[in-house]
Amino acid sequence: MKTTLTGKPLMFFAFVSIMMISCGKESNSFIPASGLPDTTPTVTTIGSVVDLGIINNDTRIMSTDLTTQSFTLYGTDDELSYVSGKVQLAFYVNADGVIPSGEYAFSNSEEKIPFTFDSGVFLLSGGGDSGGIPSDPIVNGNIIVTQDGDKYILALQVELASGTTFSERYNGSLAYTDSK
Repeated sequence: MKTTLTGKPLMFFAFVSIMMISCGKESNSFIPASGLPDTTPTVTTIGSVVDLGIINNDTRIMSTDLTTQSFTLYGTDDELSYVSGKVQLAFYVNADGVIPSGEYAFSNSEEKIPFTFDSGVFLLSGGGDSGGIPSDPIVNGNIIVTQDGDKYILALQVELASGTTFSERYNGSLAYTDSK
């Protein structure tokens, strides 16, 4: 039995052959790059922190503004809202770092102790389903802070005065300023 290539299969075979030959040339146009990809993460600024100084014994207060981004809010009746806003917080820390790694619990106590936060507010931006509410105070929750050099991960899980809860994660650097 004799096999004969006709027009279309012959054209396809010729095209594939030419592509295979051209890939072996020094142009590298179709040859995958060798070596490992650049895995260095780009550190972005997630906000700013101002060291407001010592407020009692060994406790410092850090005023923090986290950058505006989109949030999904969950209401008391499982209603979803999509809004844009930024978060402002007052962290109480010891003298070990800007905002040291650890879990910070919301506290409205008069006694300010390290690893707590208060004075938190969620400031809504215009647009979206914001319903005209300019801000909503944080009344409960926790924030887990992980610091690695100048990079931070802040994982927020908070409840707002309106009864809305939200979880958000910020990942990047904080611009630091000393108020003195």
